[in-house]
Amino acid sequence: PDEYDRLLAIVGKFFRRIMDEKMTVVVDDKAQTTDSKAVRVEAAARSDLIFAIWVEMLANGCAEAEITGLLALCPEKREVDLAKALVKEAVKNEKRINDEAQSQAYVPRTQKRPEEGWKHTGGIPPEQVKVGSTVSGYVTNSSLSYGVFVNFGCVKDGKLNVPQADWLKYRVGDFISNMVVNKVQKAAKTGNDFIQLLLGSSGSASQVTSQRPVHVARRTIRWLAAPEALRGARWASLSALLASTAAVESDPMSWQEQVKLLVGEGEVP
Repeated sequence: PDEYDRLLAIVGKFFRRIMDEKMTVVVDDKAQTTDSKAVRVEAAARSDLIFAIWVEMLANGCAEAEITGLLALCPEKREVDLAKALVKEAVKNEKRINDEAQSQAYVPRTQKRPEEGWKHTGGIPPEQVKVGSTVSGYVTNSSLSYGVFVNFGCVKDGKLNVPQADWLKYRVGDFISNMVVNKVQKAAKTGNDFIQLLLGSSGSASQVTSQRPVHVARRTIRWLAAPEALRGARWASLSALLASTAAVESDPMSWQEQVKLLVGEGEVP
């Protein structure tokens, strides 16, 4: 997620620079007029950039700053069009993610101990693992009794330090990024190595993220509903967008949350 967010931020800055430097019609200071054809060409180019390219990128899921930046550049009187395009694309992507998750629902959380043991050939030895280093890897086992174990490139799996109840969030094969090596120890009695991993500030299982397409759709609806004076005129569109978003949510909002999305925090009775 971090790498993807950084890429989107770079692309977003590039798009804004293009619009600021290459898509600005120069006014003739003497005549105080602009070429109407140039204005139309510029408007069409900006719309294509926003509606056809940027919307498709951000609708896959993005940080709130990126979606806020896109909405701030919305052409005048096209707010509803932009919201519809963004929510439609986000809903399509969320449905795709949900379908893929259902197709992989059979993936087990645990697996039997391999005949050769749990060590991974070609991995680095535990004594070379540095406390404080950042690592990523794949879940090899997850159970209530033993916890969550991850192959992060060492010959020995690391144990992810998460609350006991969270083991259900992880399945064999899940990719976890931005873990921090917290402890490397050798048991005095058995001589076995123990490596403890912590989730970093943005570390998470690949299937769990706060930047899913559905969150882009929610933010867009909140933005479209924000101007109270225009809320009545936009109500039909807002209701339709909220319904299409709710239909694909894996964690549906309560009716109170839906009301807050449409009318704001301070206006909920």
